[in-house]
Amino acid sequence: MPDVQGLLAELCALRGLTAQGAHVRDGDILQFSLLDEARACRWDVRVYSIAWRIESEADVVVGAGDDGDVLRRAVAIVDGKVLGAVQVEAPSLDTTLIFDGCRLRIFPVTARSDPSRWQQWSLRSPTGRILDVGPGPSWGWRKRGTGGADSS
Repeated sequence: MPDVQGLLAELCALRGLTAQGAHVRDGDILQFSLLDEARACRWDVRVYSIAWRIESEADVVVGAGDDGDVLRRAVAIVDGKVLGAVQVEAPSLDTTLIFDGCRLRIFPVTARSDPSRWQQWSLRSPTGRILDVGPGPSWGWRKRGTGGADSS
């Protein structure tokens, strides 16, 4: 069983940060920043999973499999929104980032901790350390440039 409480403790620092620059790159990678204006720092979020969606309080706004033009326009709904909470489900590490008025849900697409597979999503800290969630029910910090899809 993965250490969900440990992961949640790491993600706790993100509450209160503001999303900015949401876009889809390379066809299916969702990327945006979380800004801490008080400390003038930025965390970068990259979602590599092919299974994610953004929901408003009443509707599903967009999902990873939607048409490219729809994706490009709709992901901007998170821009300017404040992150209020993060939920991580055991044992799968399904992750939900809850913003004011919408939420981003990320679903793992593999159940195996296969090191040859990319992470489900990653979080680059202002210091350059990278938190990888997945593949499978694994997560951990690494230094920039030490492997994974986010090593550039």
